[in-house]
Amino acid sequence: MFTQTRVARGVLLALSGAFAASGAVAQTDPQKIEKIEITGSSIKRIDAESALPVTVIKREDIEKLGATSAAEIIERISANNGQGYSLSGAIGDSARPGFAGASLRGLGSTNTLILLNGRRMAVNGFDGGGVNLNAIPSAAIERIEILRDGASAIYGTDAVAGVINFITRRDFTGGLVDLGYYQPEQTGGKSKQATATVGFGDLGKNGFNVLGVFDYRTRDSITAASRTYARTAYLTGVDVNGGVFNRLSSNAYPANISIPGVGLRSPAANLYNAGAGCLPPASYGISATDSRCRFDYASVIDIWPSAENTSFFGRGTWQLNANHQFFAEYSYAKQEYVFRISPTPVSEATTFNGDPVQLFPNSKYYPTAWLTKFFPAELGQPLNLYWRSISVGPRTSQANLTEDRLLVGANGVIGGWDYAAGLNTSKSKAIESYPSGQLSEKRTIAAFASGIVNPFGPQDAAGQALLDAAQVIGPVRASKSTRDTIDGKISRELFQMPAGPLAAALGAEYRKEKFNDIPGAVLGAGDIIGGGGDQQPVNGNRKVTALFTELSVPLLKSLEAQLAIRHDRYSDFGNTTNPKIGLRFQPVNQVLFRGSYNTGFRA
Repeated sequence: MFTQTRVARGVLLALSGAFAASGAVAQTDPQKIEKIEITGSSIKRIDAESALPVTVIKREDIEKLGATSAAEIIERISANNGQGYSLSGAIGDSARPGFAGASLRGLGSTNTLILLNGRRMAVNGFDGGGVNLNAIPSAAIERIEILRDGASAIYGTDAVAGVINFITRRDFTGGLVDLGYYQPEQTGGKSKQATATVGFGDLGKNGFNVLGVFDYRTRDSITAASRTYARTAYLTGVDVNGGVFNRLSSNAYPANISIPGVGLRSPAANLYNAGAGCLPPASYGISATDSRCRFDYASVIDIWPSAENTSFFGRGTWQLNANHQFFAEYSYAKQEYVFRISPTPVSEATTFNGDPVQLFPNSKYYPTAWLTKFFPAELGQPLNLYWRSISVGPRTSQANLTEDRLLVGANGVIGGWDYAAGLNTSKSKAIESYPSGQLSEKRTIAAFASGIVNPFGPQDAAGQALLDAAQVIGPVRASKSTRDTIDGKISRELFQMPAGPLAAALGAEYRKEKFNDIPGAVLGAGDIIGGGGDQQPVNGNRKVTALFTELSVPLLKSLEAQLAIRHDRYSDFGNTTNPKIGLRFQPVNQVLFRGSYNTGFRA
């Protein structure tokens, strides 16, 4: 089902046995058949094969994958496709840098419910709709259960596409230290990690178990220039007819200028390099007769950001008596990503309102001789520039994310009913900053209007000082998401039917959610060249109350039905009720059929 990821010259050093009982698991009574709860149902059962399609990825599968994070694990799952979001896809994205989401059945990260030990987490501060997989403590994962079917009748409206439930280790004792160093065959992408796992206490013997996992990892960036498939935006012979893939930019260095009235009034028809010549390899003409320079932006970007991640997960479980268990868990993740894309393209094509960036006749860099020779009618007129800000370097953004979660709860048996209840609070904070390379539109236009900035070659000290002053540096966006939840459910077998026991579950949930996304004034004013326009604050909060019930009905020895319904009331949206009918038919041990009907609505 899974294949080993090949990491050339990778070295993974595992130092085990820091304690004598390293990796030991608690012993269970072989005479006692324990019922378990499977993702997609609130009813505990002996048979792990329910009426729903659940994929289980165990700890040993994760280790064989060679994945070092929860995001990398999910990216390798075939059910996760389309509309998801990997970290590599976040390069240059102004909406949710550093976010990695899951998308079951191609329905998007906002429709895929992510659970940690069966309960929700806060949505990512930048994304506002999906949970950031990078906040999952991968070293603590015992298994992952993936429900590949809609589950709004069980979990709520955000489970339209399905559910991914990360389940952590529960009975680990001893100590384990993992040290990893990975180096791809090609340049860049080197990563290091250090993980320490400690567990002590046997629930059966001592009445408690405590687990702590600390994980630290770093990864270097990967440049497009270091990979043959990404190093250029100009490819020839891309098909059998010798086709050309051309995504070169006319915002170049040295600058192209627009000559109004020559051909069509569009960059494709009237851009010229004013005699300064191009500067390969980043800037060149695509033929001997090309009138302009083309900038190969793909050659100067990072295709994978540098990263530094620190996370902690702790869980304590106490067996109060034979029928009651109390637990508490806390997780914390801190992430820092640095994204670098090409230097800013500066022209009327990238300003907020399409305002031209002009070179005036008062500039000492005004191409008087070139205009006199080729376009004398344009002498003394402002020239529209198509320029690239090489001297201030790549546009760099830094995303700092912190995500934490506290859960306390209890489970056990009261009056023959299995019960589970929990109180959960989680939050996600995200800050985006610009260390260098981003340019203010107003200040850049003014810098060229001064006549001091050279669009056709290197800057002198005065020109560079103006461009440096035009940079936007510092925090530009702060986002926060919180989710507080209290939930409870009960289940039991009600009575015996000819084909087996009929079981039922009842439950309720209350959530309070808040989301605030506050862009800085410079983003709100649309003053970043090429920055995607005006960004306004987003604020919201809501309360959600839900009631749900489920039945497991054995119609025949070989046929079981799952009947479920859930009603959710949203303070800002209204009410929605979603039913589900699932059937499981197993005529012989080797053959199993499943089918289901359900509704879902994403509020």
